Amino acid sequence: MDQGDAINSDLPERPLAILGRPWFWCLFIGGLWGLPLLRAMSAELPDPVPGHESPAVSGSYVDEFGRTVTLAGLQGHLVIVGELPMAEEQSRESAFQDLRVLRKRVRGLSPVVTFAVFVRVGDSEALSLYLDEKRARKPSNVFLLDEDGTGFEGMVERGGDPEARFFLLDRHGRMRGAYRVDTPGMDQLAAEAGQLANWIGSDPPPGEPIRR
Repeated sequence: MDQGDAINSDLPERPLAILGRPWFWCLFIGGLWGLPLLRAMSAELPDPVPGHESPAVSGSYVDEFGRTVTLAGLQGHLVIVGELPMAEEQSRESAFQDLRVLRKRVRGLSPVVTFAVFVRVGDSEALSLYLDEKRARKPSNVFLLDEDGTGFEGMVERGGDPEARFFLLDRHGRMRGAYRVDTPGMDQLAAEAGQLANWIGSDPPPGEPIRR
Protein backbone atom coordinates (compact mmCIF):
# COMPACT_ATOMS: atom_id res chain seq x y z
CA MET A 1 0.00 0.00 0.00
CA ASP A 2 1.52 3.30 -1.08
CA GLN A 3 1.35 6.59 0.80
CA GLY A 4 -1.71 7.83 -1.13
CA ASP A 5 -3.69 4.73 -0.18
CA ALA A 6 -2.72 5.18 3.47
CA ILE A 7 -3.94 8.78 3.48
CA ASN A 8 -7.26 7.82 1.83
CA SER A 9 -7.81 5.03 4.35
CA ASP A 10 -7.65 7.56 7.20
CA LEU A 11 -10.44 9.71 5.75
CA PRO A 12 -13.99 9.20 7.15
CA GLU A 13 -16.36 7.30 4.96
CA ARG A 14 -18.68 9.46 2.86
CA PRO A 15 -22.26 9.42 4.22
CA LEU A 16 -25.02 7.91 2.12
CA ALA A 17 -25.84 10.16 -0.80
CA ILE A 18 -29.56 10.10 0.05
CA LEU A 19 -28.89 11.97 3.29
CA GLY A 20 -27.84 14.97 1.25
CA ARG A 21 -31.12 15.11 -0.65
CA PRO A 22 -33.56 17.83 0.56
CA TRP A 23 -36.60 15.71 -0.40
CA PHE A 24 -35.41 12.93 1.94
CA TRP A 25 -35.46 15.26 4.96
CA CYS A 26 -38.86 16.64 3.95
CA LEU A 27 -40.26 13.11 3.89
CA PHE A 28 -38.50 12.17 7.11
CA ILE A 29 -39.76 15.19 9.09
CA GLY A 30 -43.23 14.85 7.55
CA GLY A 31 -43.35 11.25 8.70
CA LEU A 32 -42.38 12.18 12.25
CA TRP A 33 -45.25 14.67 12.42
CA GLY A 34 -47.73 12.63 10.41
CA LEU A 35 -47.59 9.31 12.25
CA PRO A 36 -48.91 10.67 15.59
CA LEU A 37 -51.64 12.53 13.69
CA LEU A 38 -52.70 9.38 11.85
CA ARG A 39 -52.67 7.45 15.13
CA ALA A 40 -54.85 10.09 16.80
CA MET A 41 -57.30 10.17 13.88
CA SER A 42 -57.69 6.41 13.96
CA ALA A 43 -58.19 6.24 17.75
CA GLU A 44 -61.70 5.63 19.05
CA LEU A 45 -63.41 8.64 20.56
CA PRO A 46 -64.38 8.33 24.24
CA ASP A 47 -67.98 7.86 25.25
CA PRO A 48 -69.76 11.23 25.50
CA VAL A 49 -70.04 12.77 28.95
CA PRO A 50 -73.66 12.25 30.06
CA GLY A 51 -76.07 15.09 30.68
CA HIS A 52 -76.01 16.99 27.38
CA GLU A 53 -79.82 16.76 27.11
CA SER A 54 -80.48 18.18 30.59
CA PRO A 55 -81.61 21.80 31.08
CA ALA A 56 -79.19 24.49 32.22
CA VAL A 57 -78.78 24.99 35.95
CA SER A 58 -80.11 28.36 37.04
CA GLY A 59 -79.52 30.48 40.12
CA SER A 60 -78.62 33.97 41.27
CA TYR A 61 -76.23 34.60 44.17
CA VAL A 62 -74.16 37.32 45.81
CA ASP A 63 -70.37 37.26 46.01
CA GLU A 64 -68.22 38.66 48.82
CA PHE A 65 -68.19 42.07 47.12
CA GLY A 66 -71.98 42.29 47.12
CA ARG A 67 -72.23 41.75 43.37
CA THR A 68 -74.94 39.56 41.89
CA VAL A 69 -73.60 36.51 40.10
CA THR A 70 -75.83 34.26 38.02
CA LEU A 71 -74.93 30.80 36.80
CA ALA A 72 -76.26 31.82 33.40
CA GLY A 73 -73.66 34.59 33.41
CA LEU A 74 -70.90 31.99 33.71
CA GLN A 75 -71.96 30.18 30.55
CA GLY A 76 -69.24 29.98 27.93
CA HIS A 77 -66.93 28.44 30.54
CA LEU A 78 -66.75 25.02 32.08
CA VAL A 79 -67.81 25.59 35.68
CA ILE A 80 -66.65 23.39 38.55
CA VAL A 81 -68.92 23.91 41.54
CA GLY A 82 -67.63 23.25 45.05
CA GLU A 83 -68.30 24.21 48.65
CA LEU A 84 -66.27 25.93 51.36
CA PRO A 85 -67.68 25.61 54.90
CA MET A 86 -66.49 28.26 57.30
CA ALA A 87 -67.90 27.35 60.72
CA GLU A 88 -65.47 24.57 61.63
CA GLU A 89 -61.74 25.00 60.99
CA GLN A 90 -60.85 21.41 60.15
CA SER A 91 -63.66 21.08 57.60
CA ARG A 92 -62.80 24.47 56.13
CA GLU A 93 -59.10 23.67 55.68
CA SER A 94 -59.86 20.23 54.27
CA ALA A 95 -62.30 21.66 51.72
CA PHE A 96 -59.88 24.41 50.72
CA GLN A 97 -57.10 21.86 50.22
CA ASP A 98 -59.41 19.78 48.01
CA LEU A 99 -60.10 22.88 45.92
CA ARG A 100 -56.38 23.62 45.63
CA VAL A 101 -55.59 20.05 44.54
CA LEU A 102 -58.35 20.10 41.96
CA ARG A 103 -57.18 23.42 40.56
CA LYS A 104 -53.74 21.88 40.00
CA ARG A 105 -55.32 18.86 38.31
CA VAL A 106 -57.13 20.99 35.72
CA ARG A 107 -54.73 23.94 35.42
CA GLY A 108 -53.94 22.89 31.85
CA LEU A 109 -57.54 23.81 30.95
CA SER A 110 -57.20 27.41 32.11
CA PRO A 111 -58.79 29.81 31.18
CA VAL A 112 -61.62 27.56 30.02
CA VAL A 113 -62.53 26.53 33.59
CA THR A 114 -64.17 28.71 36.25
CA PHE A 115 -64.57 27.62 39.88
CA ALA A 116 -67.85 28.64 41.53
CA VAL A 117 -67.50 28.02 45.27
CA PHE A 118 -70.48 28.20 47.62
CA VAL A 119 -69.32 29.52 50.98
CA ARG A 120 -71.37 28.86 54.10
CA VAL A 121 -70.93 32.29 55.61
CA GLY A 122 -73.00 35.45 55.90
CA ASP A 123 -70.13 37.74 56.83
CA SER A 124 -68.44 38.84 53.63
CA GLU A 125 -65.67 40.62 55.56
CA ALA A 126 -64.60 37.40 57.28
CA LEU A 127 -64.60 35.65 53.91
CA SER A 128 -62.49 38.38 52.33
CA LEU A 129 -59.90 38.14 55.09
CA TYR A 130 -59.71 34.38 54.66
CA LEU A 131 -59.33 34.61 50.87
CA ASP A 132 -56.58 37.19 51.23
CA GLU A 133 -54.79 34.96 53.72
CA LYS A 134 -54.98 32.00 51.32
CA ARG A 135 -54.14 34.09 48.25
CA ALA A 136 -57.22 32.65 46.65
CA ARG A 137 -58.26 35.71 44.66
CA LYS A 138 -57.89 34.63 41.06
CA PRO A 139 -59.94 35.56 37.97
CA SER A 140 -61.14 31.97 37.65
CA ASN A 141 -62.42 31.78 41.26
CA VAL A 142 -65.92 32.99 42.10
CA PHE A 143 -66.97 32.81 45.77
CA LEU A 144 -70.72 32.89 46.42
CA LEU A 145 -72.30 33.58 49.82
CA ASP A 146 -74.47 30.62 50.82
CA GLU A 147 -75.05 31.05 54.55
CA ASP A 148 -77.89 28.53 54.88
CA GLY A 149 -76.35 26.07 52.43
CA THR A 150 -79.38 25.95 50.14
CA GLY A 151 -77.39 26.83 47.02
CA PHE A 152 -74.95 23.96 47.35
CA GLU A 153 -77.62 21.57 48.63
CA GLY A 154 -79.57 22.28 45.45
CA MET A 155 -76.53 21.19 43.46
CA VAL A 156 -76.26 17.99 45.50
CA GLU A 157 -79.94 17.22 44.93
CA ARG A 158 -79.62 17.85 41.22
CA GLY A 159 -76.47 15.75 40.97
CA GLY A 160 -78.22 12.78 42.58
CA ASP A 161 -75.32 11.80 44.87
CA PRO A 162 -75.45 12.98 48.50
CA GLU A 163 -71.72 12.20 48.86
CA ALA A 164 -70.68 14.36 45.89
CA ARG A 165 -68.68 17.50 46.66
CA PHE A 166 -67.89 18.76 43.14
CA PHE A 167 -70.14 19.28 40.14
CA LEU A 168 -69.27 20.01 36.51
CA LEU A 169 -71.35 22.37 34.38
CA ASP A 170 -70.62 22.56 30.66
CA ARG A 171 -70.38 25.70 28.52
CA HIS A 172 -74.16 25.81 28.25
CA GLY A 173 -74.77 25.53 32.01
CA ARG A 174 -75.89 21.89 32.02
CA MET A 175 -74.75 19.60 34.84
CA ARG A 176 -72.55 16.89 33.34
CA GLY A 177 -71.34 15.10 36.47
CA ALA A 178 -71.26 14.82 40.25
CA TYR A 179 -67.98 13.74 41.88
CA ARG A 180 -66.83 12.57 45.28
CA VAL A 181 -63.62 13.70 46.95
CA ASP A 182 -61.60 10.54 46.42
CA THR A 183 -59.07 9.47 43.85
CA PRO A 184 -61.56 7.88 41.40
CA GLY A 185 -63.86 10.88 41.67
CA MET A 186 -61.11 13.45 41.13
CA ASP A 187 -59.68 11.43 38.23
CA GLN A 188 -63.09 11.24 36.58
CA LEU A 189 -63.72 14.96 37.04
CA ALA A 190 -60.35 15.91 35.52
CA ALA A 191 -60.85 13.52 32.60
CA GLU A 192 -64.40 14.65 31.81
CA ALA A 193 -63.52 18.34 32.13
CA GLY A 194 -60.67 17.76 29.67
CA GLN A 195 -62.99 15.92 27.30
CA LEU A 196 -65.58 18.71 27.33
CA ALA A 197 -62.84 21.31 26.87
CA ASN A 198 -61.09 19.57 23.98
CA TRP A 199 -63.74 17.57 22.11
CA ILE A 200 -66.54 19.89 21.01
CA GLY A 201 -68.56 16.87 19.86
CA SER A 202 -69.06 15.93 23.50
CA ASP A 203 -70.47 19.37 24.34
CA PRO A 204 -73.07 20.26 21.68
CA PRO A 205 -75.37 23.28 21.99
CA PRO A 206 -78.88 22.58 23.35
CA GLY A 207 -80.99 20.65 20.89
CA GLU A 208 -78.06 19.32 18.86
CA PRO A 209 -77.09 15.64 19.00
CA ILE A 210 -73.72 14.31 20.04
CA ARG A 211 -71.39 14.11 17.03
CA ARG A 212 -69.24 10.97 16.90
